Amino acid sequence: MAHLIKTHAAAEKEAIKTCEQGGRNAPCKVEAWVRNGCIAVAQGNEGKQSKVFPSTTKPDRAEAEALRKCQAAGVAQCKIVVSEACSLPRY
Repeated sequence: MAHLIKTHAAAEKEAIKTCEQGGRNAPCKVEAWVRNGCIAVAQGNEGKQSKVFPSTTKPDRAEAEALRKCQAAGVAQCKIVVSEACSLPRY
């Protein structure tokens, strides 16, 4: 079970630490976040550069929305690079 992170700042710090673990991805930065919803990220190529398209929405919709944003921008080879994950209230 994942541990509970209580603040936005603590969540960003943990995300960057996880991303940079091993040094391959450093430096990392937070591009998007979600509370009480779901997030996914699509990536595509624009020339020699890679562009990312985060999407935050309701459950079971984030991946489709991220791909839609990528394709609507006219970017080639859009694909999901971060699968849908949700941060929903616990009751």
